[in-house]
Amino acid sequence: MSIWSMSHRKKADNDELNRLLDRMIAAKMDGIIVQGIKGQRFKDLVHKSVERDIPIVTVDTDAKASERKAYVGTNNIEAGKLLGKSLLENTSGEQYVGIITGRNEAINQQERIQGFREMVKGHKRIHIIAIRESHITKNGATIASYKLLKQYPKINAFVGMSALDGPGIVEGVKEVAPFKNTYVLAFDTLPETMQLMKAGKIDATVAQYPEQMGNDAVEVLIRLQGKDLLDNLIYTKTNIITKEDVQRQDKTQ
Repeated sequence: MSIWSMSHRKKADNDELNRLLDRMIAAKMDGIIVQGIKGQRFKDLVHKSVERDIPIVTVDTDAKASERKAYVGTNNIEAGKLLGKSLLENTSGEQYVGIITGRNEAINQQERIQGFREMVKGHKRIHIIAIRESHITKNGATIASYKLLKQYPKINAFVGMSALDGPGIVEGVKEVAPFKNTYVLAFDTLPETMQLMKAGKIDATVAQYPEQMGNDAVEVLIRLQGKDLLDNLIYTKTNIITKEDVQRQDKTQ
C-alpha cells in the first residue's frame, strides 16, 4: 500500500503543497495524508483524487468544505477553549489580552481563536485587545508581541496560537516590560516552551500528540480501502500543561 503524507506546519506554502498533492494524485497513490488548506484549488484537487479512487485524510487542519474522507487531529475549537479556561481559572481582575497567531488565514488558527473567544465570552473582565500574526516564526512572534505592548501598554496577558508563538512572546515581553506580571499561554510542547515553563516565563501550554495523529491517520487510510467511515472526525488527545505541572515533574526526576 503506497501512502503519501505531508504536513507543512513549519513553513506554510499552500501553492507548493497543492503542486505536490497534484503530483501524488498523478502517481496513483493508494492514499494521501495531507494538512488541509483553504482555497478552491485544494478542493478541486481533493475532488480529482476522489474521482481516481484515492482517499484523502486531512491531519492537523481540516478542510470540511472538501471531499476529504476523514480528518484526524486536534479539535482546534476545543483547544482554543482550553486556553480560555486556563486564563479564566488562573487569573483575577481585568485581563487585557493580546493574541498572537501563526497565520490569519490558517483554518486551525481561526478555529483556536474561535474557541478561545467562545470560552471567554460573557466574562466582562476579559478584554481581547488585538490579534497579530507571527508568520509561524519565533522572531515574528517577538516582533508582534513587542509592537502590541508598545501600542497597548495595558496588555497583561498573551495567548500564542501556534508552536513558536510562546517563546517569541516571552522575548517580546522581556524587551518592553521585563518586570510586568504578564500571563502567557502557548501552544505545543517544544523543548524551548517547556524550558520557559520550568523558568516560570510561560504559564501554560496546550499539548498535542502528533505521533498519535500520524498513527491514527494511517489506520484510517487502511480502513478506507474497504469502505467509507460513518464517523469521519477522529479527534486526537489535547490537554493543558501548566508551569506547576512541569516544575513538579522536574523536582521528582
